Amino acid sequence: MSCLELATLTVERGHLPTAGELTAIRSHAADMTRAGVPIERVLSACHCAIESAHDRVLDRMMPGEKRIQDSAHLLFALAQQVSVVAATACAVETLRPGMDGTDGTVNVAALVRALLGSADASSTLLRWGVEVADEYLVVVIAADGTQAADAQEPLLTALQTALGTDSGAPLLASSDAGHVTVLLPGTPGRDEVAAALRRASAAAGAELVGAAVQAATALLRPAADQALDLLALASVLGRAPGLYGVAELALEYQLTRPGPGRTRLCGLLDPLDRKPELLDTLRVHLRNDLNRQRTAGLLHLHANTVDYRMRRIALLTGCDPGRPSGARRLSAAILVRDYLRTRTD
Repeated sequence: MSCLELATLTVERGHLPTAGELTAIRSHAADMTRAGVPIERVLSACHCAIESAHDRVLDRMMPGEKRIQDSAHLLFALAQQVSVVAATACAVETLRPGMDGTDGTVNVAALVRALLGSADASSTLLRWGVEVADEYLVVVIAADGTQAADAQEPLLTALQTALGTDSGAPLLASSDAGHVTVLLPGTPGRDEVAAALRRASAAAGAELVGAAVQAATALLRPAADQALDLLALASVLGRAPGLYGVAELALEYQLTRPGPGRTRLCGLLDPLDRKPELLDTLRVHLRNDLNRQRTAGLLHLHANTVDYRMRRIALLTGCDPGRPSGARRLSAAILVRDYLRTRTD
């Protein structure tokens, strides 16, 4: 039975499927994993099928009918149930001996993906002899000016040595989309991890920037997403190589959270979209603490031209860069724009 058929049947009967009825979903997810389909695409396919079932249900019902709300709640519960079943099946197949081209070994990168992909993965991984900690420090690392993948081997070697995990236990690390994700079990000291990152920078020949978030095992996926957000912020702000967390980026992190405030800030600079020279001048001027002579020198402009452009910005945006309140709002707007561009590129 396909996921779409199961979702349709669930609504018709008014209750969630039995464990036996989920066997086909489990089997199909395992087949897709063996075929090389990433876990996120497997879960996306399941969710799309359930969404299609929801659309079918709506087509058959009259507007305002109570069953519409009941069916929506039921399908939401089904989506949670199917996600756990599919993610667990993917984890089992990915971690089978030989899945990484060897016999009897664990694919460490796949283990990291499994832990990040499902809150229910722990019990499955334990059956494969992999000890799962109650919590981890999630560290996401990128290399400034070089591909993170190029620096991965010396980076992981340095971390493994510095953190005392070179006793035979593999370091839980995975490289993806220009960054390295490392899961450090327990609650390792931040200073120790930061020192390891500095040694890894020297070994890799790259200036490494990392972001760290502590989380319980069941919350590793949102913790990894938060670490990626922090890493993007550190990059946008041009922070020096090192390890960052919410404590170091609290204000900037809060400014970039979704909501009406972020939307309003992002739109503040819209009037400057057709005046790129104004936005460029504003960036430089704010970085120079509004020092008109320094800004003029860097941009090869007359100081009066800088003043003129600031007046134009004040007129177009309603925020005067020369006033502390206006400078704060414009700085925040630039941060939000640059952050969103980083997260969507």
